[in-house]
Amino acid sequence: MILEIARLVLALLILCFHRQIADFMLEHERRLVVMLNQRGLRLPDVPSREIIHNLYFSIGAIASLACMVRLWMTSHLG
Repeated sequence: MILEIARLVLALLILCFHRQIADFMLEHERRLVVMLNQRGLRLPDVPSREIIHNLYFSIGAIASLACMVRLWMTSHLG
């Protein structure tokens, strides 16, 4: 039960801080693409900031819902 609650808290934290997480990941991805482009490996540009924000929000929302359903199922079926 503690593990399910910890997963839910982590998913809710992702949901709450999706913009900061997305900005951090986007900056590192941009640096990686620039470095690889300088070394001759052509990669497509990174997606826009809005797309990345929406992606991380969706990940947090889906993970939160999945954790809530799993917690509800274990408490009602257990």
